[in-house]
Amino acid sequence: HKIVVTFEKVGLTPQNKYDVWIAKDSGLVEEWAFYGNVDDPAPRFRLPWAEWKTFGKIRLATKRGRDQDWNIAVFDSLPRTLFENP
Repeated sequence: HKIVVTFEKVGLTPQNKYDVWIAKDSGLVEEWAFYGNVDDPAPRFRLPWAEWKTFGKIRLATKRGRDQDWNIAVFDSLPRTLFENP
């Protein structure tokens, strides 16, 4: 399945557009494309999402088309002060 995501009057880049392909069998994102402007005829990039792994109670794609070292930590709770004075 493919969905198209756009935004109006939100954030710093409301003109962006995203195409997102979702696997019918798993319901997980398989690929996405980014458009800097909703009217662009072609995306700036199109990248796969793969190697979904479970971290705590969530699943994340650890391979998203670019070589990056994902330093992922998942917590069940965090100290309130973290949100008051980062």
